[in-house]
Amino acid sequence: MFSTQGSRLTTRLFASLSLATGAFAAGCADPATAVVDPLLSAQAQSAVLFPAGVASLQAQTTLAVGASAQMRLSWPFVSWRRNVYRSRNANVASVSSSGRIMGVANGRTYVVVTFNTLIDSSLVVVGTGQALTVQPMASTVQIGATQQLTVSGGSGVTYVMEDPTIASVSSTGLIRAVGAGNSLVGVHVTGQNVVIATVTVPMSFASPTLSVVVGATAQIALGALGVDCANGVRTYSVAAPTVATVTAAGVVTGVAAGSTTVSVNAGTCSGTLPITVTALSGSGPAPANAVAVNLQRFAGVAGAVSFSNGIPLPPGQLRSTALVNVRLFLAGTEQPLFVRALGGLHPDGSLRSVHIQGRVVAPAAGGSIQGYMTFDTPRTAGNLAQAGNPTTLEAAVLPTSQAFLVSTEAGGKMITAAQVAAGTANMRAQDADFETMAPQIFAKFPCSWARDQSIYEHVLSHYQRFLQTADPKWYQMAWCMGQSYQSYFLTAGNYPNEWASTAEGLTVHYWMTGDEKARTVVGNFTEWFTGGTENIYKFDVADGYVRFKGRSMLTALDCLKIECNPGVDKYKNPYTTPYNLRTILPSAVVKIGPTVTASGFWPGTYNGGGQKNFMVGIQLTALARYYDELNADPAILPLVKKSLDFMMANEFDVATQGLRYCSINFGDCNMVPQPGLNNVVLPAFAWYYSKTRDPKYLAYADQLFAGSRPTRTNWVAWPKQFDQAMYRVVNYYFWRQ
Repeated sequence: MFSTQGSRLTTRLFASLSLATGAFAAGCADPATAVVDPLLSAQAQSAVLFPAGVASLQAQTTLAVGASAQMRLSWPFVSWRRNVYRSRNANVASVSSSGRIMGVANGRTYVVVTFNTLIDSSLVVVGTGQALTVQPMASTVQIGATQQLTVSGGSGVTYVMEDPTIASVSSTGLIRAVGAGNSLVGVHVTGQNVVIATVTVPMSFASPTLSVVVGATAQIALGALGVDCANGVRTYSVAAPTVATVTAAGVVTGVAAGSTTVSVNAGTCSGTLPITVTALSGSGPAPANAVAVNLQRFAGVAGAVSFSNGIPLPPGQLRSTALVNVRLFLAGTEQPLFVRALGGLHPDGSLRSVHIQGRVVAPAAGGSIQGYMTFDTPRTAGNLAQAGNPTTLEAAVLPTSQAFLVSTEAGGKMITAAQVAAGTANMRAQDADFETMAPQIFAKFPCSWARDQSIYEHVLSHYQRFLQTADPKWYQMAWCMGQSYQSYFLTAGNYPNEWASTAEGLTVHYWMTGDEKARTVVGNFTEWFTGGTENIYKFDVADGYVRFKGRSMLTALDCLKIECNPGVDKYKNPYTTPYNLRTILPSAVVKIGPTVTASGFWPGTYNGGGQKNFMVGIQLTALARYYDELNADPAILPLVKKSLDFMMANEFDVATQGLRYCSINFGDCNMVPQPGLNNVVLPAFAWYYSKTRDPKYLAYADQLFAGSRPTRTNWVAWPKQFDQAMYRVVNYYFWRQ
């Protein structure tokens, strides 16, 4: 029958209701009991009534599961119109287009019929009239745990688990989780359709958390997996790679103390494992004779990284027969190493530097691992095979003690940055200028060998800055510039002139990196310059090429320091005679003497008979190094003294506090004071003071140094002037003590 209100629904509402079968079913969660569909009554908006006494649709139909019945409709005066039938819940009863009802499962529902703008409903009771319910329909069960299913609405219940590798289900409906994954559970009651429930078993791990120490590794162990997850693609990702890393195989490596998580995916399964990384406590404090170091990470993400660098050594630290005693401890753990001696010995026969290589887990760029090195007991962590030298700087083991670094004398006699801070106001100001200006210049000419084609050894000054401060940023800059130089000069056709070579810087680069290419370049420089002074710009000729001769001596001294191959004489037949620097250099000192006048003047035909003061300074520095490093020839001190006296008496301009560029005006020579070149001559004054303790020469040195300071306004714009101002200034600091 029609609803008691005689409801008439608008066509628009009827369309919504008739198309929303799924929504109706969802809205009838409670068993249907009323003869008229409550939804029709609630939504009726207007009435269209049949004539009194005319029955339109039977009030209720009862049938068994699987049985069918035809609905009876009596609309005699409109029987020719088309009727539309719909079941509110086709899972309980379905209805055909002709109105035939089929019982599907125990339960109650309504069949709705529409006729033009008329609508009516009939209650359908199937079987027991009670719908099958299963609780819970979705459950999450941890591996090893259980979940009981509760079924109502019938008897004769059977259960089937879709994937027994994920969970099992008993005849009483008890689910037991056995492996991670998702599975369906089929529940069937006699005379009813199957109801599908779901079970989810989360991924589990052998341990709820994973702990690892810095530098150590641990394997992630998963709990049981269902077959689909076990056979699926497995991936691992770490939330904080600065704390730990994880490989594609699930191996976690501790990087730095802290906490993070690793997310694991295996097919459709996923899980998250907490990771705790702790610092190594080590085996106690570093021994008293240990050298403090840091493994400094310069590039790359957190994880395993190789290091390959030199460790400069002070006199007496290590001999070539005791390389087995080189030991490296990082975060308290000894590291396997490759170790070899680098060329060069201190006067006592001990090594100047050793080359070490290894591989360690380290934080990302900017991070470091503390450690120490010892040199007195045999290595126990094992020996590694030698690897190639890196083409990019990712990591290096660097001493952290300023005192240790300056004691190696890798950059000559020096004092620490801490000692400079206690020095004169000009020393402190010069130090501050290097700290601020050098990075600005480096940013303009990163790693460039051709930085204004300076002869003033910016590779050396940057390595000296590292040795003085132990700040790894200076090592990084110097390393980069050194690599650029050696690469350029190893390229066929690239020959240096005396103002573009940097043998002093590449010598330190060799000791600081262990890169044999640097030693090769120094050897090439030596061959070129020695050939020049032996055959063209000869030491016994007052031709004015003093800079070339000074650079030739400096390069030969560096070659001896690192035991490089000085090459052969390609000017004279048979063109294969090796240069013997230990005879050439003493001979050069003897030859130089007569080219200098009694007053200390260095005349040169190329300069119209005058001298270029800054070139004389380079030659005097070479003589000072020869005196200290090879042979304390008694002729050198008087030669240096008279040269310094001549310059201060005749070439120093009091008004500008600068030495003149040249002693005469001729060609490219001019007598204009150039205080910006003072510091190229400065080392010779300070060195002579250190040998004689004559305060006059300390006063001269300080006067020259002070005179150079105002030129600082040009240093960033003109890197050549910066390099001139910094050339061996740190050695002046030592010699003036």
